[in-house]
Amino acid sequence: MQGDTPIHRKTFLEMTDEEQIVFIKQLQDRRLKSVNDYLEVKEAKRHVTLEKLNKKLETKLKAFEKCNEQCEKVLEKLAQKANELKMLKLEIDLS
Repeated sequence: MQGDTPIHRKTFLEMTDEEQIVFIKQLQDRRLKSVNDYLEVKEAKRHVTLEKLNKKLETKLKAFEKCNEQCEKVLEKLAQKANELKMLKLEIDLS
């Protein structure tokens, strides 16, 4: 801006209409850049959080599947033992 020196900065009222428009546009651009930077960082943080949660979910799911397999084995053994008891009872009843 003409008439603007490091010692004496032009005030907004000393600027021409065009200089005021440029000044306001520069302010808006700087503000928009700050907002965009903030949104970018926020999205990156959300992405990292989702990755961590997905890893936790996978770990918990594997633990659940392992527990489920163990339960299935126990239930199979329990059903087998129940059938053995039923067969013994029938054998006793038939005797």
